[in-house]
Amino acid sequence: IIKLLIITSPLQPVEVQTVVGMVSLSIVVYIICHLLYINGRNTQALFDKEITLLNLKRDKRVLSCYFEKIQELDIPKNLSLNFGNINAPVTITTIISIDCKHCKTVAKDIYSLMQKFPQRYHWQLIIDGIGVEENNKETFIKYNKRQLNLYMLYLHSHIDCLKALFANSYREQISFYDEAIVTYKSLLNSIQSMNIQHYPFVLINSYRLPKGYKITDIPYISRYTE
Repeated sequence: IIKLLIITSPLQPVEVQTVVGMVSLSIVVYIICHLLYINGRNTQALFDKEITLLNLKRDKRVLSCYFEKIQELDIPKNLSLNFGNINAPVTITTIISIDCKHCKTVAKDIYSLMQKFPQRYHWQLIIDGIGVEENNKETFIKYNKRQLNLYMLYLHSHIDCLKALFANSYREQISFYDEAIVTYKSLLNSIQSMNIQHYPFVLINSYRLPKGYKITDIPYISRYTE
């Protein structure tokens, strides 16, 4: 009889330190998974709340309480910089200050909107400046050089005008047309009569864009101004 001897090695004892490490790792993994689950639920809840608020702020009944129609908007189109479809159903009028960083951000947002919907919007851009009481041409140019530069660029190329508006620096014009200076003086007189308190001043078909609304809201609320 041939006996088969099966030799088996005894199980190696598991160290207590290894068991504690595995348990600790399991606890950490569980905590992380639980936190991710809670964060996912909170994120979804916040997203749902944001959607609800967006629907509420774009509701016609809410807008009717906050939309303010400006009756005394007396700025002829020939005194402003006009972009897009001048016969569009929606005119976005912006009065900005050349030194206002937020104004540039708003202008860029409107330009992006114009690129998406080129036929739907007409953008009337108005750049405020500094009025000079005395009838001194050199003094007026000194205080409004950047504004006049943009108006001169606009006469030659609308694109170059926008590039200069968005840029932090620009190449100055050597001279300015007398017609451009007279036109800009008339524009400043029209702006001063409006008594604007802060910039940017945004209008949609003569309705002032309410506080708390952004340029990205315009496609959803402009139909209530047509």
